[in-house]
Amino acid sequence: MTLTEALTIIGSTGILSTAAAVALFRYFMDFQVKKAIGKYEAELQEKTEALKTNLSIHAHETTIGLTRLEELRATAIQEIYTLIIAWQELFLEITQPNLPQRGNDERQLLQLVNWSQNLVRESEKISTKVRDKALFFDEQSYQVIATYGSLTMTLSTDFYDATMGTWDQAKDPDYPALFASFDTERAKLRDKATGEFDKAQKTLVIEFRKLMKAERVKALKG
Repeated sequence: MTLTEALTIIGSTGILSTAAAVALFRYFMDFQVKKAIGKYEAELQEKTEALKTNLSIHAHETTIGLTRLEELRATAIQEIYTLIIAWQELFLEITQPNLPQRGNDERQLLQLVNWSQNLVRESEKISTKVRDKALFFDEQSYQVIATYGSLTMTLSTDFYDATMGTWDQAKDPDYPALFASFDTERAKLRDKATGEFDKAQKTLVIEFRKLMKAERVKALKG
């Protein structure tokens, strides 16, 4: 019922005084104000809840995004580190003091060919992976790792060219000459793999530990 309707009904009875009319007017005004305030508060509460929900979703998406980026970076570090270890293990096999004998010259030559070719393949994997994962490293760390990839590629290809690359496979192999060449070049290979070669591995370890420290801090704050 509106104020006008109430006044009309009461007026028709002939008992409405001025004071009563004023009081009734105030009552209806208070009622309308409270009604408007209630509606406003309900709308405000609804908007507040919606804002809280949106902020919660945004915070969740931001957290997920950062976590995903950290996971991708950790994976990049692990993949490059694994490739470096694979190249180093092959390097150690080739440069060990006394090479294992394979029973006969043909089998021995096959082993040397495999070593030479695989050393090049592993260095190519490192260079490719470093290039593909460049976005996950700062400039300083990337330069160290990229330099390692370039050095391993140069060493590996130079070693292959100086050993099996000189072999004319259209002719019968000169086993003594090939074995002597391999021994000479693997000694050179061992001497050249110094300096910069230690930096890449250490850099990856440092980068990975930074991530792990960040994870610990995040866990403590959570």
